[in-house]
Amino acid sequence: MAECALIPVILAGGVGERLWPLSKVDYPKQFLCLDDSGLSLFQATLARVADRARFAAPIILCSADHRFLVSEQLAAIGCADATILVEPVARNTAPAVLLAAFHITSTRAPNAVMVVMPSDHQITQPAALLRAVETAATAAQDGWLVTFAITPDAPETAYGYIKLGAPLAGHAGLHSIGRFIEKPNADAAHAYLAEGGYGWNSGMFVMEAATALAECATHAPAMFDIIKRIHDSQSSGHTFIHFDEALMGECQSISFDYAVMEHTSHGAAMPVDMGWSDLGSWVALDAASPKDVHGNACIGRAITHDVSGCYIRSGDALVAAIGLRDMVVIAADNAVMVGPKERMQEVKTLLAAMRASALPDTHLTSFAHRPWGGYVTIDRSADHQVKKLRIIPGGKISMQSHQHRCEHWVVVKGRATVTRDGDVVVLGKNESAHIPAGTTHRLENREAEDLIVIEVQTGDYLGEDDIQRFEDAYQRI
Repeated sequence: MAECALIPVILAGGVGERLWPLSKVDYPKQFLCLDDSGLSLFQATLARVADRARFAAPIILCSADHRFLVSEQLAAIGCADATILVEPVARNTAPAVLLAAFHITSTRAPNAVMVVMPSDHQITQPAALLRAVETAATAAQDGWLVTFAITPDAPETAYGYIKLGAPLAGHAGLHSIGRFIEKPNADAAHAYLAEGGYGWNSGMFVMEAATALAECATHAPAMFDIIKRIHDSQSSGHTFIHFDEALMGECQSISFDYAVMEHTSHGAAMPVDMGWSDLGSWVALDAASPKDVHGNACIGRAITHDVSGCYIRSGDALVAAIGLRDMVVIAADNAVMVGPKERMQEVKTLLAAMRASALPDTHLTSFAHRPWGGYVTIDRSADHQVKKLRIIPGGKISMQSHQHRCEHWVVVKGRATVTRDGDVVVLGKNESAHIPAGTTHRLENREAEDLIVIEVQTGDYLGEDDIQRFEDAYQRI
C-alpha cells in the first residue's frame, strides 16, 4: 500500500441527544471531553489518525452551526491540514460519506482508500483499530467495502448488530455480511451473544472512494445524482467548503448502511475488539467510568451519603445526594436531570416534551459560541445586559455598529485592541472603553492568551440582530 494512501473521513455532524443536558444542539457530544484525557471525543478521533506517515490529511464533515467550533478544536491540537466540508442540512451518514468520496476523487486520487470514522466514539485500544484498518485497507484495494463488527461482550440493546457470513477468501479475518440488524430487544440480544457470529455495528468503513461511488450509482442512483450535483455546487470561504442548501434539502436522509451496504455484493465485515463504545447514553458513560467502593461514578463537584450504584456528574454546581440507588444525576450548565439508570433511554422523550412546552434553555448552552470565542450572559433586563466575553488568540469581532445600544467594555484578563471610528487603542487589565450607539467598532485579541472582557449594554433594544457588519474575518456578512 502506498504511503499516505489512507484518508480519514471524520463524521462530526451528530447531536448526541441521549447525553442531554451535557450534550446540547450548539455543543454536542463529539465536542465534549468525557474522560481525563483533556481531549474531546472529536479531538481523540483525530489523534488516532495523526500519524502522517500512515494517514493523509483528514476530511471533516460537520454542520454549519459547528464549523467554527471544529476549527477551534482543530487549532487546539495543532491540526492545521484538515479539509472541512460543511453540510448545510443534516442528512444522515450516506450523503456525508458520498460527499467526501466525491471530494477525494476530484481533488486527490480516485483509488485512495477512505477510512470513515464517527467522531463521537470512544476507543480504548487504538493499536487494535490501526491493525484492523491496515487489514481492511488491503481488502478495500481489492474492491471491498469493509465495516468493523465490534466483538460484543454483553447483550447490548442500544447498538445495531451485524451477522457475520462466511470467511472472505484471500483476506484473513474478514467475512461476508450476513445481514444488518436494527437495535434488538433484550431476548434477541441474549440470543445473538449465545449463538456467536454477531458483532455490534460500529458505523466505521474502509473503502476506495471510487468504489463507494460506483456502488452508490448502482444501488442508489437517485442519491448518486443529487450528491454529485451538491458536490458540484461547492464554494469556499474562510477555510470551509460549502454546498448549496436547497439542493441538500432535496437529498434523502439515510444511512450509508441502508443506502449502499445492505445492497452491495462487495460488502465485508471484520470482527474487531478495540475497546469500542459509542458512549451514546448515560448508562454507557457510567460503564466506562471508574467507580468508588460503593459503585458510584462521581465526576465534578459531588458529595454523597448512603449512595450506591449511581452516576453523578456536575460542572460548577455542588451536587449533594442522600440515599440514592442506581440513579443518574446530571447538573450541567443551566439544567439538571435526575432519573433511574433503567429509564435513561427515555431522555429523548423528555426532550420532546420540553420542546413541545417551549421551555427555554433546554437545547442551548449558556455559553454562546462564536468564531472569535463566545460569551456568557450574566444579567439581562429590558434596558441593560451584561456579558462576559472570551476572545481567543487571534480572534476578533466584526467591524460593526449598533443603532439602539451603547456598550462599555472592561478588560479583566489579557490585552484588548479596540477600534472606534478608525482610532485604535490597546487596553490592559482594569482598563475600559465606551462605545456609543452608532460608533463603528471592533474588539480584537492579538495576544497569545485568551482575552476576557465584561461587556455592559444599555439601550432601548438589545437584540442580537441590532448589528450592522462592515467587515468580518469569518465572512458572516
